[in-house]
Amino acid sequence: MLVSENYFDETFDEAFVQKQPEVKILTGMLNLLSHENPFISEQISILLANVSNSPYFKYYFVTDRCIKSLISILRFHSKHLHTEVSLLAILIAVLNLSAMGDIVSGIENMQFLNSLQEIIKNQALPYVNKSIGLLAISNIYTLSKKVDISMETQEFAFRILRSWKTIQEEDKENAEVIMNLVYASLILFYNILLRKPQRDIVTKLITYLTENIMDFFTDSQIVNVILELITLFTKDKETSAMLFKEKKILSYVFSRLTKQKKSAEAGHSNMETVKLAALALSRLASRFDEKVLNCEFFIEQLKNFDNFDWVIENISAL
Repeated sequence: MLVSENYFDETFDEAFVQKQPEVKILTGMLNLLSHENPFISEQISILLANVSNSPYFKYYFVTDRCIKSLISILRFHSKHLHTEVSLLAILIAVLNLSAMGDIVSGIENMQFLNSLQEIIKNQALPYVNKSIGLLAISNIYTLSKKVDISMETQEFAFRILRSWKTIQEEDKENAEVIMNLVYASLILFYNILLRKPQRDIVTKLITYLTENIMDFFTDSQIVNVILELITLFTKDKETSAMLFKEKKILSYVFSRLTKQKKSAEAGHSNMETVKLAALALSRLASRFDEKVLNCEFFIEQLKNFDNFDWVIENISAL
């Protein structure tokens, strides 16, 4: 019999779970994060990164002592030396924890966001750490209304979108790290705009998307967040008008509505892309006003598109 992810919460209350010997063992092990032996601390950081990714992991498994150790490592304030592996594992753990709504108030009080933004600024740290840091910053920003993302962090994300080729060539970064950086940067701006539309950010994003991103990344995660950004751009009348002038963006949306050869593994992600492209198209159409806007290219694309029945049929089947 399959057990739902909510079974744990629905069956056992927090007080009962915390009294269980297995939970006491786990919290005791996680408290060893502050151990003076860097090898032990490294192993515990890896353990925390792994277990915190489980849907059954609870915020109260992380004690105040463990949280303080996390902060010390992030801020390089620990009395003991920690390896690069420890820092990377801690960042992954913080990313996982930052997705838990129950722990956000504690994260706010401990000023995790400031520590993560310092990591983004630290030029000595590798880009793989910064991509995880950006995602954790996005999570905290999304779940908390009390924090803001610094201009320095935003500028770093803009630099990734603008200059990822230079970073790849000059810093010899591998393609996967670059892809993760681009994805994390796009997610960051999506969350910023979701909270508050900002025309200057949209203007920059349209430029970087059309010149540096759309033609170079085909990964479904990046494609989908681009489509979600386009949909978000349509919330404002003036930014919608900007979109109708961008033939590449309009072509990008229509191209994601076409039938694609897909493997069984990629099938779901491809259909999610079709659904997001259809949503972007419908929002664009809702802003359509040929009396005010130059919509000739959009009208031409609509006239030539003959795949609507297939799109509707497959979206309905999702």
